[in-house]
Amino acid sequence: MKFLLDEDVHGAIYRGLRRRGLDVARVIEVNLGGQADDVVLAWAAAAERVVVSQDRATMSLAASRRIQQGQGMPGLLLIRRNASIGAVLQDVELIASAANPTELAARILYIPL
Repeated sequence: MKFLLDEDVHGAIYRGLRRRGLDVARVIEVNLGGQADDVVLAWAAAAERVVVSQDRATMSLAASRRIQQGQGMPGLLLIRRNASIGAVLQDVELIASAANPTELAARILYIPL
């Protein structure tokens, strides 16, 4: 399973996921810095990457629109307010190891679970 971290995700989460051997990229690394959520989600769909974000307002709305319109959406993991970095790392790692990528398609999950 591959992940794309939105701009608002703490750098420690990126580094922790990389240390765990997960395939993770940051929005800024793929030249999507400052782009609209719709653009980020479209890129993630084309690249088959689950998006991880703390933007519970606009990112969740953009993802919901994609789902309602039947557009590809490999999944969105929204980090809960005040979630610890350790809990986020643990849940993303658990999802990566236990879930089939198709199980997250067109789904929005809040982490920690």
